[in-house]
Amino acid sequence: NNMQRVVTYLYPQDKNASNLKVFQDRTNQIKAFYFTRDYIREVEQLESGKNYAVYFLFDKTENEELTKVYVGQSKNGSYRMQNHNSNKMFWSFCLMFVTDNNSFDTLTIDYLEYYFINKLGDSGKYILDNKAMRNTEPNVSIYDKPTVDSYISQIEFLLKAEGINI
Repeated sequence: NNMQRVVTYLYPQDKNASNLKVFQDRTNQIKAFYFTRDYIREVEQLESGKNYAVYFLFDKTENEELTKVYVGQSKNGSYRMQNHNSNKMFWSFCLMFVTDNNSFDTLTIDYLEYYFINKLGDSGKYILDNKAMRNTEPNVSIYDKPTVDSYISQIEFLLKAEGINI
């Protein structure tokens, strides 16, 4: 199914466009933030920047090594990255996903984190930095599963838009 999609990008600081961007397919409530380590505080100031989130910390590898990635969740958006700034030294950029109306709840971000940890762990394309593997699937009700699955496919699409193909 070859469908066209439109993603709108916002660059909050045009002088440092490559360090901070917000993007979204505006027919969908999932909003993505791309930012480098130095821009955590700027993300907190942006609309939705403190929403419930699932996020990926990546390193940029220079050579053919596999990219290292850490998958996490946050109840206060990029504020959670402040911790990782001091205790996770490897990452150079983050992709964080929220909903623009903050409709994620604890169970949803638990499930998204579980799903992406396992998907990246099995992919063979990345080195997963998560120490605690999430082996138990969070108990999402059959009524919520279609919504969560649609979140997953949208997040995977927006990751692909940034060149990250899991």
